[in-house]
Amino acid sequence: MALLCAFVRPLHAQVEVVETDQSEREVRLYHQQSYYGMAHTLGFGAGFRTGKIRTLERYTFQEFEFAKLNHSKAKKQTGMSQTLLSRRYIYGGINELFVLRYGVGTQTTTNQKPYWGGLEVGYQITLGAQLGIALPQFLRVRYIDSISKESTSKVEQFDANNDLHNEWGNIYSRGPWFKGFTNPRVYPGLYFQFGFNFDFGKYQEIVQAIEAGVMIDYFPIPVPMMAHRPKSWGFINFYLTYHFGKRY
Repeated sequence: MALLCAFVRPLHAQVEVVETDQSEREVRLYHQQSYYGMAHTLGFGAGFRTGKIRTLERYTFQEFEFAKLNHSKAKKQTGMSQTLLSRRYIYGGINELFVLRYGVGTQTTTNQKPYWGGLEVGYQITLGAQLGIALPQFLRVRYIDSISKESTSKVEQFDANNDLHNEWGNIYSRGPWFKGFTNPRVYPGLYFQFGFNFDFGKYQEIVQAIEAGVMIDYFPIPVPMMAHRPKSWGFINFYLTYHFGKRY
């Protein structure tokens, strides 16, 4: 009996070690999806990212993104009208630029989280195409009748060559935003992103991550955005995103 117990005890210990090793292994997940909101130095955005987990260190994805890009010199100000309905306008602003993006990328994990949770660190590279949609700015402009001296207002598209549009005293407020859709211009382009990803989700099946990095936009046909300034060929931004989603 003593000899049998001596034989069983090491065998039992060996089984426990195997179970412990298995419990520390990551559950293999094959797909990842996440939604995200973005703030960057020249605007904001939101998007959706989906892809395949190739290995424990590599994730390839596609992303669909909507963002707004402001000119670095754009400044909003209030017109003559001080009512609550007054809309702030961009002084000297010709167009506002919105972009729709589609990109492909790779995320590489450099520091994996253990199965009980923790911080996972990696970096991602994205390259894609985008469609810039430039919406012209409309202003509510004051006109004074030369005879009666009565003032009226008209909603007009900003014209850099119109002296009335360049003087603060002649601008009541920004015009209706939807007016810009009456004369949109399209500008195709490319974009590139590089960022560091920090996933702090407790469970492997849940995506909770912050990503920070640099984003470069390029438009072969430059976009006119501000009066009396060169057209914009590209933008360089620092961005910060928050991702939430799942792995399965």
